[in-house]
Amino acid sequence: MATMRELLEVLNTKGTAVTTAELAKDLKASTEGTRKQLNREKEKGTVRGSSREGWLITERGSSATSKMENNLGAVIKERRKEKKLSLSQLSEVSGVSLSHINRIEKGNRFPSARVLMKLAVLLDFSEIELLKLAGLLSRDEEVPVYESDERIDRLKYEINKEIADFLASVQEILNRS
Repeated sequence: MATMRELLEVLNTKGTAVTTAELAKDLKASTEGTRKQLNREKEKGTVRGSSREGWLITERGSSATSKMENNLGAVIKERRKEKKLSLSQLSEVSGVSLSHINRIEKGNRFPSARVLMKLAVLLDFSEIELLKLAGLLSRDEEVPVYESDERIDRLKYEINKEIADFLASVQEILNRS
C-alpha cells in the first residue's frame, strides 16, 4: 500500500481527474487498497471525487504535501535522539501513539498543532520554532516574545489540562496498587 504522501504527490502532479485504477498503477498498488486509501483521504478533505468521477487533490491536500516536503519529521527524530528518548518513551510521556510519532518522523503523516505542542514541550522546542518548522507559521514572520497569540495560549492551556488529567489518572492507578 502506498503512503499518504506518495498518494498525494501523484495526485499533485496530475492536472486532471485521475481514476482509481490509474493511481493504483502509478503507485504500484492494488486498486482496492488505493480506493480505500482515497476514501480515507476524502474524509480528511485532502482529495475529492470518486472512483466513478475520478480523483483530484484539494487545496488542503496540496498544502499537506508541501508541508511534508519540509524536514519536520527529521528534525523531530534528531531532537528525540539527542534527548536519548526512544519512540516508546516519547509516546508514553506525550500521550501521542508510537505509530503516529513514527509516521511523523518518516514524513508519512503531518501532526496537528496539538500534537506539535505536546512534542515541543518534551523535546525543548519553543512552540513558535516548531510551528514555523511545521509550516503553520511563516518562517519569515517575526513573533515578538512579549506578544501572545490567544490560539497558542488556549492550546497551551488544553495541553496542560490533558497532562494534569493524565498525571492524576496515573496517580490514581498507583494509589490502587
